[in-house]
Amino acid sequence: EAGSLSRPLLLVHRFADDNVLVSHSTKFFDQLRINKKSHLCEVHFLDNQSHVTPDKDSSKNIIINELDFFAQHLKR
Repeated sequence: EAGSLSRPLLLVHRFADDNVLVSHSTKFFDQLRINKKSHLCEVHFLDNQSHVTPDKDSSKNIIINELDFFAQHLKR
């Protein structure tokens, strides 16, 4: 699917995620790079956080980044 990406994508991955492995995200990003689509993907890797973080400040920052991404890319 990576080769068919045509719109910007925000990929957020937490290194301590126990549901989705970091290798899944890196393999996907490698496929984007191979298909010359990596410029469409903004990647955020978050250290020491699991799938759902109980830390309110981290959650708030993630949501702010997501809203900024949507505001930037949904205007088009």
